[in-house]
Amino acid sequence: MDEKGIKEADILGFSDEGNVALLFALKHPGMVRRLILNGADLFPGGVKRSVQIPIIIGYKMVSFFSLFDKKVIARSIPDSKLSILEGDHFIAAKNWEAFNRSVDTFLTERE
Repeated sequence: MDEKGIKEADILGFSDEGNVALLFALKHPGMVRRLILNGADLFPGGVKRSVQIPIIIGYKMVSFFSLFDKKVIARSIPDSKLSILEGDHFIAAKNWEAFNRSVDTFLTERE
């Protein structure tokens, strides 16, 4: 981002890249305007209250424990939103209309 002169951006991370996106936001909070996590599974124990940016946590319906994880992450981050879409790990590809609608709603209501 520095090389391209981008001061801040909305960042979307899928699966492990969702974990990377969250870590990036923690390390460089001034560079991330909004964060979208799709299928990230990072345990937020040390993250509580550290992320202060709007965030959407995309979730795919797979197991109770995964949903529990996402709810813990959402509760740990102020101004977050948990969006639950039925599908599997590849919800963004398989049900892209619903996924994009959810992301678009999140981004436009926080402009």
